[in-house]
Amino acid sequence: CDVRDHTCVWCFCMVGSGHTHVRSPIMPFVCQRLEAPPNGLVEFEFEEPIRRYAIGISYWKLSFAAGTDHWVRALELYTKVIDQTDERKIRAQVTAVLCDAAASGHQLSAADSKIVLACVAFVGRDDGNFENHTDANGTTYDVENPALPFMTGFSLSNPEQDTRVTTIALSAWFKPSGAGGVVSVEAELKNGDDAMSQQSLSYALATGTQKKPDLLVQSNISGTMNGYHEVVFDRPIVDGVVLIQELYVGFAKPHNVAFVGGGPESVQVGRERLTYYNGGAFISDTSGNTQTADSYTTLLAFAIPGLSISFFAENPLDVAVQELRLRAQGTGDWGANLLKAPIAPQRGAGIDTTVRAYVCDIKVVYADSRTAELDGYDFGRIPRPSVRLPIPE
Repeated sequence: CDVRDHTCVWCFCMVGSGHTHVRSPIMPFVCQRLEAPPNGLVEFEFEEPIRRYAIGISYWKLSFAAGTDHWVRALELYTKVIDQTDERKIRAQVTAVLCDAAASGHQLSAADSKIVLACVAFVGRDDGNFENHTDANGTTYDVENPALPFMTGFSLSNPEQDTRVTTIALSAWFKPSGAGGVVSVEAELKNGDDAMSQQSLSYALATGTQKKPDLLVQSNISGTMNGYHEVVFDRPIVDGVVLIQELYVGFAKPHNVAFVGGGPESVQVGRERLTYYNGGAFISDTSGNTQTADSYTTLLAFAIPGLSISFFAENPLDVAVQELRLRAQGTGDWGANLLKAPIAPQRGAGIDTTVRAYVCDIKVVYADSRTAELDGYDFGRIPRPSVRLPIPE
């Protein structure tokens, strides 16, 4: 182990291995997925000071008023950070545009649109980075280190005229070459062979994320529109997000647009899996024309591995324990009930689970409905400790 500041930062060894954790950190990588109001504010808040971060697009649907379709003069989605005076919070303005010519006056309908953003960040140790870029369609450049691109915004517009739509293509792609590689940018809305005159893509390059024990990554995941899909990792995870790397969507021939978008509609975490619903790219008018079979997204998944703990829970009372829950010390919601069956009075039970941090708060619910909590128990100090459960006051 490389132990710095009393923290086992590289092995995150299992409890029971004989290594004593003098201090128990929260994982140095965090993520959060929030629905964001079109043309409103979104705020991400974490438990630790944020060192490096990026706000990526997980899901987007931009729509005209339900039941209508129109030509398109501008299609845009991006965020701008407006406040980070609190080192644990990021506050951003969301801008979403779908409109035709000003004279026609058809605009995006916030009620029929949906945007889900994901903030990924390094906290604590500053050993990873996110580089934010905005480049025009067709931009190509070299980078010195391996990078994972993901979409953070786009702007496709034509000030001179509006148009029907055949295809939309959005991507920042990394091709390895030597120690680094080449990044290529595509941002294009076409009507046949004619493209918008002003086209750009905003994206982040994640660097320093490869081969880290505290961050799991899977890229180049094929997104489709046919139900639930799983991203399986090699160990239990406690959190994760899915972001869009690339999107291509189109009609068979030019049509008006009622709505357009892509990405996973929902993401859930369970054991070794991130489960997401749909995830492909879609477009529609009001005459029954929808995306062609070659429409797709490419997705990137970040996941945070859990810390495995084992302990023996001792019930000190003459009343059964119905629920036993943990959370990282001083954080938000309690985790799931860890008991498969109640712990009988004056008895105990072995518990094996996965947590975000070794120092946890403990909550107990007894059979008579009384509850008790214990703050800040360190499960990393000794292998498989015996824990006397708290007693109600």
